[in-house]
Amino acid sequence: MSSLVYLNLMGNQLTEIPSGSFKSLHRLSKLYLSENRISNIHREAFLGLSHLHWLFMNKNKLRSVAPGTFLGLERLYWLDLRENEIRDLNDGEAFQDLLSLAWLDFEGNDIRGITANSFAANTSLFVLVLKNNNIRTVDSDSFTSHRTLIELDLSDNQILHLPMGLFDNLHILEILRLQNNPLTSIPTELFNSLGSLIELNLTGIINSNISAEMFDSLTSLEKV
Repeated sequence: MSSLVYLNLMGNQLTEIPSGSFKSLHRLSKLYLSENRISNIHREAFLGLSHLHWLFMNKNKLRSVAPGTFLGLERLYWLDLRENEIRDLNDGEAFQDLLSLAWLDFEGNDIRGITANSFAANTSLFVLVLKNNNIRTVDSDSFTSHRTLIELDLSDNQILHLPMGLFDNLHILEILRLQNNPLTSIPTELFNSLGSLIELNLTGIINSNISAEMFDSLTSLEKV
Protein backbone atom coordinates (compact mmCIF):
# COMPACT_ATOMS: atom_id res chain seq x y z
CA MET A 1 0.00 0.00 0.00
CA SER A 2 2.86 2.42 0.65
CA SER A 3 3.57 2.58 -3.09
CA LEU A 4 0.00 3.62 -3.99
CA VAL A 5 -0.22 6.80 -6.09
CA TYR A 6 -3.98 6.86 -6.84
CA LEU A 7 -6.85 6.14 -4.43
CA ASN A 8 -10.55 6.34 -5.26
CA LEU A 9 -12.96 6.27 -2.30
CA MET A 10 -15.92 7.87 -4.07
CA GLY A 11 -19.45 6.91 -3.07
CA ASN A 12 -18.65 4.91 0.06
CA GLN A 13 -20.97 6.70 2.53
CA LEU A 14 -17.99 7.94 4.54
CA THR A 15 -19.01 10.46 7.22
CA GLU A 16 -15.65 11.56 8.62
CA ILE A 17 -11.91 11.44 8.00
CA PRO A 18 -10.01 10.65 11.24
CA SER A 19 -6.55 11.99 11.99
CA GLY A 20 -3.75 10.11 10.27
CA SER A 21 -6.08 8.18 7.96
CA PHE A 22 -3.53 8.12 5.13
CA LYS A 23 -0.25 8.45 7.02
CA SER A 24 1.34 5.37 5.40
CA LEU A 25 0.54 6.45 1.81
CA HIS A 26 3.58 8.64 1.33
CA ARG A 27 3.57 8.39 -2.47
CA LEU A 28 -0.10 9.13 -3.01
CA SER A 29 -0.59 11.80 -5.68
CA LYS A 30 -4.36 11.78 -6.35
CA LEU A 31 -7.14 11.16 -3.80
CA TYR A 32 -10.89 10.99 -4.53
CA LEU A 33 -13.24 11.40 -1.57
CA SER A 34 -16.15 12.74 -3.63
CA GLU A 35 -19.81 11.76 -3.31
CA ASN A 36 -19.69 10.63 0.30
CA ARG A 37 -21.39 12.10 3.38
CA ILE A 38 -18.30 13.58 5.00
CA SER A 39 -19.18 16.28 7.52
CA ASN A 40 -16.06 16.17 9.69
CA ILE A 41 -12.38 16.18 8.76
CA HIS A 42 -10.20 15.80 11.84
CA ARG A 43 -7.06 17.84 12.32
CA GLU A 44 -4.04 16.27 10.58
CA ALA A 45 -6.31 13.90 8.65
CA PHE A 46 -4.01 14.20 5.62
CA LEU A 47 -0.70 14.30 7.46
CA GLY A 48 1.89 12.17 5.67
CA LEU A 49 0.59 12.88 2.16
CA SER A 50 3.54 15.06 1.24
CA HIS A 51 3.27 14.14 -2.46
CA LEU A 52 -0.48 14.66 -2.85
CA HIS A 53 -1.25 16.97 -5.79
CA TRP A 54 -4.99 16.45 -6.39
CA LEU A 55 -7.69 16.22 -3.72
CA PHE A 56 -11.35 15.83 -4.71
CA MET A 57 -13.91 16.34 -1.91
CA ASN A 58 -16.89 17.55 -3.91
CA LYS A 59 -20.44 16.47 -3.09
CA ASN A 60 -20.06 15.93 0.64
CA LYS A 61 -21.65 17.49 3.75
CA LEU A 62 -18.90 19.81 4.95
CA ARG A 63 -20.17 22.95 6.67
CA SER A 64 -16.82 24.42 7.66
CA VAL A 65 -13.14 23.76 7.17
CA ALA A 66 -11.21 24.00 10.43
CA PRO A 67 -7.59 25.15 10.91
CA GLY A 68 -5.19 22.23 10.58
CA THR A 69 -7.45 20.31 8.19
CA PHE A 70 -4.90 20.37 5.36
CA LEU A 71 -1.74 20.23 7.44
CA GLY A 72 1.01 18.43 5.55
CA LEU A 73 -0.32 19.16 2.05
CA GLU A 74 2.32 21.70 1.06
CA ARG A 75 2.46 20.30 -2.49
CA LEU A 76 -1.28 20.18 -3.12
CA TYR A 77 -2.04 21.74 -6.50
CA TRP A 78 -5.78 21.12 -6.99
CA LEU A 79 -8.55 21.20 -4.36
CA ASP A 80 -12.16 20.50 -5.32
CA LEU A 81 -14.73 21.41 -2.65
CA ARG A 82 -17.74 21.86 -4.92
CA GLU A 83 -21.26 21.14 -3.71
CA ASN A 84 -20.70 21.01 0.01
CA GLU A 85 -22.42 23.21 2.60
CA ILE A 86 -19.40 25.32 3.58
CA ARG A 87 -20.30 28.66 5.07
CA ASP A 88 -17.42 29.43 7.42
CA LEU A 89 -13.94 29.95 5.97
CA ASN A 90 -12.42 30.65 9.42
CA ASP A 91 -10.51 33.65 8.07
CA GLY A 92 -8.60 31.37 5.70
CA GLU A 93 -6.74 29.58 8.50
CA ALA A 94 -7.67 26.19 7.05
CA PHE A 95 -5.90 27.01 3.78
CA GLN A 96 -2.72 28.58 5.15
CA ASP A 97 -0.78 25.30 4.77
CA LEU A 98 -1.62 24.99 1.04
CA LEU A 99 1.30 27.02 -0.25
CA SER A 100 1.38 25.39 -3.71
CA LEU A 101 -2.36 25.50 -4.37
CA ALA A 102 -3.12 26.62 -7.94
CA TRP A 103 -6.76 25.56 -8.43
CA LEU A 104 -9.47 26.02 -5.78
CA ASP A 105 -13.12 25.31 -6.57
CA PHE A 106 -15.87 26.30 -4.10
CA GLU A 107 -18.84 26.22 -6.48
CA GLY A 108 -22.18 25.45 -4.87
CA ASN A 109 -21.46 26.13 -1.20
CA ASP A 110 -22.93 28.66 1.23
CA ILE A 111 -20.13 31.20 1.62
CA ARG A 112 -21.50 34.61 2.66
CA GLY A 113 -18.51 36.91 2.30
CA ILE A 114 -14.89 37.20 1.14
CA THR A 115 -12.27 39.11 3.13
CA ALA A 116 -8.55 39.83 2.83
CA ASN A 117 -7.83 36.78 4.99
CA SER A 118 -10.02 34.27 3.17
CA PHE A 119 -7.29 33.05 0.78
CA ALA A 120 -4.37 35.30 1.72
CA ALA A 121 -1.87 32.44 2.09
CA ASN A 122 -2.68 30.95 -1.31
CA THR A 123 -0.52 33.27 -3.38
CA SER A 124 0.07 30.69 -6.15
CA LEU A 125 -3.58 30.44 -7.22
CA PHE A 126 -4.27 30.37 -10.97
CA VAL A 127 -7.99 29.59 -10.74
CA LEU A 128 -10.46 30.55 -8.00
CA VAL A 129 -14.09 29.49 -8.45
CA LEU A 130 -16.66 30.93 -6.02
CA LYS A 131 -19.68 30.47 -8.27
CA ASN A 132 -23.16 29.81 -6.89
CA ASN A 133 -22.64 30.60 -3.22
CA ASN A 134 -24.47 33.23 -1.17
CA ILE A 135 -21.70 35.80 -1.25
CA ARG A 136 -23.01 39.24 -0.41
CA THR A 137 -19.84 41.15 0.41
CA VAL A 138 -16.35 41.19 -1.08
CA ASP A 139 -13.77 43.37 0.69
CA SER A 140 -11.62 45.64 -1.47
CA ASP A 141 -8.41 43.82 -0.49
CA SER A 142 -9.78 40.28 -0.96
CA PHE A 143 -7.44 39.52 -3.91
CA THR A 144 -4.47 41.73 -3.09
CA SER A 145 -2.06 38.78 -2.78
CA HIS A 146 -3.26 36.92 -5.89
CA ARG A 147 -1.03 38.31 -8.62
CA THR A 148 -0.88 34.92 -10.38
CA LEU A 149 -4.65 34.59 -10.79
CA ILE A 150 -5.76 33.83 -14.36
CA GLU A 151 -9.43 32.95 -13.79
CA LEU A 152 -11.83 34.32 -11.19
CA ASP A 153 -15.47 33.25 -11.03
CA LEU A 154 -17.83 35.21 -8.74
CA SER A 155 -20.98 34.48 -10.74
CA ASP A 156 -24.40 33.48 -9.41
CA ASN A 157 -24.05 35.09 -6.00
CA GLN A 158 -25.80 37.91 -4.13
CA ILE A 159 -23.14 40.60 -4.55
CA LEU A 160 -24.57 44.11 -4.47
CA HIS A 161 -21.35 46.10 -4.64
CA LEU A 162 -17.82 45.66 -5.98
CA PRO A 163 -15.44 48.09 -4.24
CA MET A 164 -12.83 50.18 -6.03
CA GLY A 165 -9.40 48.54 -6.02
CA LEU A 166 -10.80 45.01 -5.86
CA PHE A 167 -8.99 43.89 -9.03
CA ASP A 168 -5.99 46.24 -8.92
CA ASN A 169 -3.33 43.51 -8.50
CA LEU A 170 -4.80 41.04 -11.00
CA HIS A 171 -2.64 42.16 -13.91
CA ILE A 172 -2.54 38.76 -15.67
CA LEU A 173 -6.20 37.84 -15.11
CA GLU A 174 -7.70 36.49 -18.34
CA ILE A 175 -11.21 35.37 -17.34
CA LEU A 176 -13.58 37.25 -14.99
CA ARG A 177 -17.13 36.00 -14.45
CA LEU A 178 -19.54 38.27 -12.59
CA GLN A 179 -22.82 37.26 -14.21
CA ASN A 180 -26.11 36.90 -12.35
CA ASN A 181 -25.32 39.11 -9.37
CA PRO A 182 -27.73 41.85 -8.22
CA LEU A 183 -25.10 44.56 -8.60
CA THR A 184 -26.57 48.02 -8.13
CA SER A 185 -23.55 49.80 -9.59
CA ILE A 186 -20.05 49.18 -10.93
CA PRO A 187 -17.30 51.78 -10.34
CA THR A 188 -16.18 53.24 -13.67
CA GLU A 189 -12.50 52.47 -13.01
CA LEU A 190 -13.02 48.99 -11.56
CA PHE A 191 -11.45 47.18 -14.54
CA ASN A 192 -8.58 49.61 -15.18
CA SER A 193 -5.84 47.16 -14.14
CA LEU A 194 -7.14 44.24 -16.20
CA GLY A 195 -5.19 44.76 -19.40
CA SER A 196 -4.77 41.00 -19.92
CA LEU A 197 -8.48 40.22 -19.61
CA ILE A 198 -9.81 38.14 -22.52
CA GLU A 199 -13.27 37.21 -21.24
CA LEU A 200 -15.62 39.32 -19.09
CA ASN A 201 -19.11 38.01 -18.35
CA LEU A 202 -21.67 40.52 -17.07
CA THR A 203 -24.77 38.63 -18.18
CA GLY A 204 -27.84 39.25 -16.05
CA ILE A 205 -26.55 42.46 -14.48
CA ILE A 206 -29.36 44.82 -15.37
CA ASN A 207 -29.50 47.46 -12.63
CA SER A 208 -25.94 48.77 -12.71
CA ASN A 209 -24.41 51.77 -14.43
CA ILE A 210 -22.49 49.89 -17.12
CA SER A 211 -20.95 52.29 -19.63
CA ALA A 212 -18.61 51.95 -22.62
CA GLU A 213 -15.77 53.81 -20.89
CA MET A 214 -15.47 50.99 -18.36
CA PHE A 215 -13.93 48.85 -21.09
CA ASP A 216 -11.39 51.38 -22.40
CA SER A 217 -8.45 49.77 -20.57
CA LEU A 218 -9.43 46.21 -21.56
CA THR A 219 -7.23 46.12 -24.63
CA SER A 220 -7.06 42.30 -24.81
CA LEU A 221 -10.80 41.71 -24.42
CA GLU A 222 -12.28 39.22 -26.91
CA LYS A 223 -15.54 38.13 -25.27
CA VAL A 224 -18.13 40.07 -23.29
